[in-house]
Amino acid sequence: MPDAARQDLAWPWDAGLPQACDGLPDGGVGNAWQGWANVQHPPDLSVTVAVPTAPIYGQVWRAGETEPAGAAAGWQAELVVGPYGSTPLDVGCWRAHPAVFNVQAGNNDEYVAAPQFVSPGLFGAFYRYRPALGAWLYGDLNGSGDGVQPNGAVKITVMDGRPSAPLVVVTLNLRCRLDDWPARRPLVVEALAGLQPDLVGFQEDCLDASGTAQSQELVALLGQYNVRGYVRHHVVTHTATAGAESYQEGISVMSAWPLDAVAVLELPLGVFPRKAIAADVTVRGQALRFYSTHLEFGGNNEALRGQQAAVIAASLPAYPAVVTGDFNDVPGSPAVTALAGAGGLVDGWAHARPNDPGLTFPASAPTRRIDFLLLSPALASGLNGAKALDARRGATWLSDHRGQALVLAFP
Repeated sequence: MPDAARQDLAWPWDAGLPQACDGLPDGGVGNAWQGWANVQHPPDLSVTVAVPTAPIYGQVWRAGETEPAGAAAGWQAELVVGPYGSTPLDVGCWRAHPAVFNVQAGNNDEYVAAPQFVSPGLFGAFYRYRPALGAWLYGDLNGSGDGVQPNGAVKITVMDGRPSAPLVVVTLNLRCRLDDWPARRPLVVEALAGLQPDLVGFQEDCLDASGTAQSQELVALLGQYNVRGYVRHHVVTHTATAGAESYQEGISVMSAWPLDAVAVLELPLGVFPRKAIAADVTVRGQALRFYSTHLEFGGNNEALRGQQAAVIAASLPAYPAVVTGDFNDVPGSPAVTALAGAGGLVDGWAHARPNDPGLTFPASAPTRRIDFLLLSPALASGLNGAKALDARRGATWLSDHRGQALVLAFP
């Protein structure tokens, strides 16, 4: 694309917040009952848009009702399908598909369903059951004894039949759990929901006391707006302290495509241990490696950041790659040069919007661009838009960094 055509490259679609989903109707409040339920198998499967899935089975048991041969009278069973990473017990984009009795499985009644999908993405599936006048009992792959867990869903990968389609990639430093994370979190969710990203690199993705990462919360909440869901890979890098508060800080990758393989690169040591996640995904038949990293801070650590980036550069594959991260440094620095020079990557923002410096830090009045999306040249040639994540509500910003998003034609 000639430079003249890229002077004011805009985001190619309306990135407004989509309408929130209403959640799964329960058909009225029924009576609680004692029993057991699950989604039996398979644990994961792949299918193409508009083609029914392979059969998905589930079993239910209630003493005195499911034990006799044949379907228990008056029962309903449904396979509920929605965005992977969330659950149907939350408000979100879930749909119910009627299931039919299959066979008697010991003391259990087994049901089966085979839904089809109108759009690609990652979806989760659970079963729910109820007797006449009873409430719904939900079951995941581990049964119903411990409730319904996001990772207990059948994972359904729905592939797009189109040879190419937009690919949205994002980088965002989450500012850990500081600056009133509960107030900032909906701003992050809404910004991401408006972009419908395929791949996101998070930095300062911190755990709470229960071990829940911020990215895990975001995946679940994105299910309010998005039909498809996400998988994640998170790694702790070090303990971060702010005043009397301390957190296990880390980095993560969030993907709307299955993660084929994940490697964690140990980077040269600075004040804190630093790492990079390298996640391999397959998008419409094409291999892609996606990185998230957070390099050392401090004005006197330019050389160290260059060494850290060189480790990432040495791991770049022969196929397309995207490196995202908070580099704590600016364009032209040793860190960027290690990837954009020796590594052969292209600075996505500068390529898409050469007349816009795209400053990212601090969010309220940015003076520097320290957050980057670096692309293989083949990906850069398909750049269709660039956008900043700079939402705020009053004096509350989504983070102390402005995130960045690119949309690519891929493959």
